[in-house]
Amino acid sequence: MSPRKAPTTMPRPEAIPPVAPDQFQFGVLLASAAFGYRMPMDSPAKQGVTLRMEDGSTCRLAFTDIPENRAMIAMRDHFGGDHEAFFAAAMRFFALMRVWKSPRNKAWLRPAEDDPRSIMVHDAVFRSAARVPLNAEGCFDEGPFFAQVEEYAAADEQPPSRRPRTGAKAQPNNQLQRTRSAKARRRGPRR
Repeated sequence: MSPRKAPTTMPRPEAIPPVAPDQFQFGVLLASAAFGYRMPMDSPAKQGVTLRMEDGSTCRLAFTDIPENRAMIAMRDHFGGDHEAFFAAAMRFFALMRVWKSPRNKAWLRPAEDDPRSIMVHDAVFRSAARVPLNAEGCFDEGPFFAQVEEYAAADEQPPSRRPRTGAKAQPNNQLQRTRSAKARRRGPRR
């Protein structure tokens, strides 16, 4: 990816572009690992942002070393200097966290057999979060979001030559990726 200049204005949420699904999924998995202190990284307290104020002075904002800051810094680092891709992925990540609590999402999660603090997430959830448009509030509308999840999951269960194009339904049972539950991440690193 080529570095891009940081945006000077924030786009409307519904204008935020899709993100490459594999890049988004990897970014989310890195964010999850950073949140749970399961990957090496410098403390966010060593990083910060310098803002130029209207009067020409500067103001330095420093981050605290909390799981949420670790997660976003890991995702930012994954996207390198591509500020637009990082911003789009971060907004989609926040929208995914909102829809995560939906009862409809439970069908796409499974407990990890080897770690009770981890859950497995169907790939179709990540792919949908990378591509489904955000609404004006920066959220996913649940109907279109879960319709897309079902369509992607149905396509995964078919041989490539028989994959449906639209409107397919599927049972959420394969293509799972591991992530630790929010409760486990708040407890800190595995011992």
